Amino acid sequence: MVLLNEKSQPQKKKTVFCREEKDGIFLMIGKGSKTTEPKMFFISEKEAIVWRHCDGKKSVKEIIGILCKKYSNFSKKEISLAVNKFLLQVYNNGLIVLV
Repeated sequence: MVLLNEKSQPQKKKTVFCREEKDGIFLMIGKGSKTTEPKMFFISEKEAIVWRHCDGKKSVKEIIGILCKKYSNFSKKEISLAVNKFLLQVYNNGLIVLV
């Protein structure tokens, strides 16, 4: 089980390829941690913002703050839950590491 907290700094793995589609959805292709077969992931515009900031320098707290500014119509709690859910999903699929 991964311990994800507000100080965690998610970083994309270099083995993950990303492409932005014209409708704003990202296509991510990478080898997951549990398989050697490439996997495809379609992520939403909000998830793509989180993904762009997985640079190993920004903390989860900073990423949540960025989304809170952009999506002020959502509560910090809603954004925090969504960010953490997404980060756990990509971590469990072997697309990021926590530094």
